[in-house]
Amino acid sequence: MRDQSGYREPNSENMSEPAEKVGDHFIIDLIFVRMPNGSKLTMLLILEELTNAAFIIKLKNKKTLSIEEALYKSIGYLRSQQCRVTLIKSDHESNIRACAPFLNNLNPSVKYKSAAPGTHAKRVERFTQVLRDKLRAMVKSAGIPIPPDMYFSLILAAVSARNQVPNLNSGAIPPFQHITNWKPSLKGSLRHKFGDIVIVRKPNIHDTDKDSDRGERAIYLYPNKGMNHATVRLLDGASAG
Repeated sequence: MRDQSGYREPNSENMSEPAEKVGDHFIIDLIFVRMPNGSKLTMLLILEELTNAAFIIKLKNKKTLSIEEALYKSIGYLRSQQCRVTLIKSDHESNIRACAPFLNNLNPSVKYKSAAPGTHAKRVERFTQVLRDKLRAMVKSAGIPIPPDMYFSLILAAVSARNQVPNLNSGAIPPFQHITNWKPSLKGSLRHKFGDIVIVRKPNIHDTDKDSDRGERAIYLYPNKGMNHATVRLLDGASAG
């Protein structure tokens, strides 16, 4: 077997050290999805180590600056949910490794470790493959061509559905509930799926008015935090929360 010690970064020892609690260690990786129009969708995957809670951020490109902006936003959100975020892990991707000084300047308590080639956490590859399979299934079940500008919403819908279902790592509690303490609602967020036609209700409309006057027809995209809150696209093309 080839000796890979020469590829190993000084700060990449003990990649398998366990996290003390949920929200301490996260694994990041770049994901690329080729869309029907030939363009490429670039995203940053952030996977919590203990529960497999996943977060997807759309990137302008795969340059280090775009990754740093995404990490800044994601770490801020995770810490607002009481996650300590003490360790960020990745593979040997050079653009991600270049973010190490940025993470250290952002907060010295956030450590970064990179793996030698071929030793990256396999769960990232498994999650990426599952996400691609879900994406293909959702595109096929839609029955109509999906516009390229809606592909990221389609991916968010797949990630949201996976985050709200317990897995072997998260136990009886869904991954997203471990991070946010928000319990998914069968009546609210899990009632619809991507592509469903829903009515976006208008506030302050009297009950005696016709249903057609009480809201606008929209396409359901993915659930947000909280019961009966979701991101939809109005049939006129505008987005609404």
